[in-house]
Amino acid sequence: MPSWDRDPSAPVPNKPRKVGVCFIVEMDGGVLVDRRADDGSLAFTRGTLEDGESVTEALARELGEETGLAVERSSFLGVFSDPTRVIGYPDGSVVRVLTLAPQGQPFSR
Repeated sequence: MPSWDRDPSAPVPNKPRKVGVCFIVEMDGGVLVDRRADDGSLAFTRGTLEDGESVTEALARELGEETGLAVERSSFLGVFSDPTRVIGYPDGSVVRVLTLAPQGQPFSR
């Protein structure tokens, strides 16, 4: 999945900005990463905030969907909102992304 950060040659977005959530999970002395199904790269657990959902609800839902884990506690890590961050998706969508990222301790479901 192509992405551009502060790249003047990035394509112009053709969809509204997405709000993404990214969860950094500390587990067993390491950090949990997912292997992406679309391109095989490694990434933090993440997803998109859905309409009518709070950030904490989206984080809990995405972590559960992607890993089967539930959140025990979390702290806020940061907001990544640089407007030059552009991501291209396999369906041809090109979007700017705002990502909200907490750091948390999970427990198994």
